[in-house]
Amino acid sequence: MRWSVRADPGITVVRQRLLEPPPDNPARLRAHAGREWLVVLAGAVILLLGNRRLRVETNQAAEFPTMLPHAIGTAGGPAEILGIFDRDARRGHHDRDEPDPPRSAVAADRV
Repeated sequence: MRWSVRADPGITVVRQRLLEPPPDNPARLRAHAGREWLVVLAGAVILLLGNRRLRVETNQAAEFPTMLPHAIGTAGGPAEILGIFDRDARRGHHDRDEPDPPRSAVAADRV
């Protein structure tokens, strides 16, 4: 699920279910312009930030500049997160991951 924040269309909120651990290969970490926040709704995730490995549990949050090479994956089982992306971070993920949703879908799901 994806929403744009009505008060700031540059912010996008994405709800994701994660099933895979973070990559073992540091070359698979991404870096791009922007800032990202995440909130763990259920389960626990591993957030790789440069050389750091952080465990983020249910009801905990993290914020980081996306110019740091980063990746997120599960910490041993399925997890659900809310990812919050500024305009630049959204573009950095968007360019590699998926096309824009139809305008009507974004408008219907606005927060």
